[in-house]
Amino acid sequence: MNSIIDEIYDGRLSYEKIIKISENQKIVHKALQTEDALREKLKSAPELLELFEKYVDKMGRANSVNYQSFYATGVRIGLLLGMDAAKLTLED
Repeated sequence: MNSIIDEIYDGRLSYEKIIKISENQKIVHKALQTEDALREKLKSAPELLELFEKYVDKMGRANSVNYQSFYATGVRIGLLLGMDAAKLTLED
């Protein structure tokens, strides 16, 4: 069984209602438009287009690993803060 952190990260437990991601979506949309424009220009140079595709794939994989790691770390820190706060409340 996956951890709750993995469930949320993989989208099986939605968090979009809690976190506003619209600004990030705008940035990603602009980045994808730029990527599409670059692909169009590279069509005339197949070797460069292939190299670009490999780069995009590798960066996508690296970013995915980083995002999951950052997300899991953030959740863990949040839980530790919550546990600390609960401990303080119980001691009061």
